[in-house]
Amino acid sequence: MRPEDPQKFMEVNIVTELAAQNLMKIIDINKSLMTTRHIEYIVGEITKGLLYIHSKGIIHRDLKPLNILVTDDWEIKISDFGSANVKTDKINSDYLLTDHVTTRYYRAPESYLSYKSSYDSSLDMWSLGCIIAELYAKRVFINADSDVNYI
Repeated sequence: MRPEDPQKFMEVNIVTELAAQNLMKIIDINKSLMTTRHIEYIVGEITKGLLYIHSKGIIHRDLKPLNILVTDDWEIKISDFGSANVKTDKINSDYLLTDHVTTRYYRAPESYLSYKSSYDSSLDMWSLGCIIAELYAKRVFINADSDVNYI
């Protein structure tokens, strides 16, 4: 989609194919049908996606089942990069990352304990671990109503 005035445009629109479901709905709808092989496939695809974005220095910072889209052909797509940030040796090397990121259920301990400048892509790996546990348990793994209860 081209902007009306190429000299003054302030937005970028990305148009992608439709992914009618998200992983949260898939877990909810298919609780009794989901096998270990399904979980292995889903986790493998998410891991490949994370490997790619992490190789580019991108930290998603809000990885959760709602942000993992599933197409009708079972393609897995990581979405919602609104909280993402780039931190590599060259880019944003002096940038302090905020400690309030990700949905509480998938938030890594280091973000609770205010290690603002020291976290990295491991934040997403914690979230992935919580998602894996949720896939097996068929419910939110760490269901806490406050930060204190989470810790």
